[in-house]
Amino acid sequence: MQQFLILFAIGKLNGERSLSGVLHLLNGKKTSQTLTDGTLFHASFLFSALPALDRATLETEVKQLQANGWVRSLSAETYCMTSLGTQALQTWQKKHPYLLTINSLKYRKAETLFFNVVSLYVQSLAHVLHNDTRFLPICNDFHVQRIVKRCMPKRSERQASADQHYQEWLTLLNQLDEKSATLFVLRMSHRTRTGLTIEQLADQIALSKEEVSLRFRAVLHHFLQEALQQPTLYPMLHTLAAASIGVESVPLTQSATKTYELLQQGMTPQEILRRRNIKRSTLEDHLVEAAIHVPTFSIDAFVSKDEQQAIQTAFTTLKTKKLKTLKEALQDVSYFKIRLVLGKKGSE
Repeated sequence: MQQFLILFAIGKLNGERSLSGVLHLLNGKKTSQTLTDGTLFHASFLFSALPALDRATLETEVKQLQANGWVRSLSAETYCMTSLGTQALQTWQKKHPYLLTINSLKYRKAETLFFNVVSLYVQSLAHVLHNDTRFLPICNDFHVQRIVKRCMPKRSERQASADQHYQEWLTLLNQLDEKSATLFVLRMSHRTRTGLTIEQLADQIALSKEEVSLRFRAVLHHFLQEALQQPTLYPMLHTLAAASIGVESVPLTQSATKTYELLQQGMTPQEILRRRNIKRSTLEDHLVEAAIHVPTFSIDAFVSKDEQQAIQTAFTTLKTKKLKTLKEALQDVSYFKIRLVLGKKGSE
């Protein structure tokens, strides 16, 4: 599994980023550059796919990929996928279609909270329906318990709420393949059974721990996406999802979030530089993050329409995302402006 995920990342980055870029994408290093690459190369499903991956392991796996004839070296630090690698990846991908459901740039930090909220809500509702209010909660986190308490229906509405939840879960589970649906059901706790851990599921279903983790993440991201985008179809789950993460949640780094909040308050870039005492390059990183992840963020104040058109034309003509190549073609246009336009284009 690990080898194919690395091959997938190399194929997506296509020699335009170094092995460090591959490593940071797969182990989920939350930097401005990695978040940008995840969107720009349409590889958000690979972000944090291998959180324990280190440099030595990556280099060992890449050597094996070379020995297989699946990748070739472009330089000491860059690789691209060969036609043999493409064929091998396509064959493997047919067995793992759920991967493309994952959107870790958008939901990675929300998935655990959402699952804890859903788990505790289902457990609590099952117990109170049987007039059992003295049970050991599956999650002791105060924030989770507060969300669940706020969302619990009145006594007279509990059965109707349970029936509605059942229909929503059934609809969503029927959209999954059998392995993923089974995995999710076994992961959940109810009144008479505690849900299984990832390790226990791997043993019971006879899958690798990595595959179980990724399948489970794909299920959670699918549920979040459906619940948040279709509130009329999934009213109960929409309430839990929105209460867990907020409909406007965006995957900015913590520092970029502070900068974006100041922009929203009407401060200019110069004022933000003075207020936060950060470098201009750091501020530019934050603005690129906002361009990628905040749909309503406009880059018009930073890049003229003519410059945007010139950058898009160069990108289309040269068929590359390498900043140096684009900068050489665009002469007087700054790297910052190129990154803003590419970021906005990649998020569309």
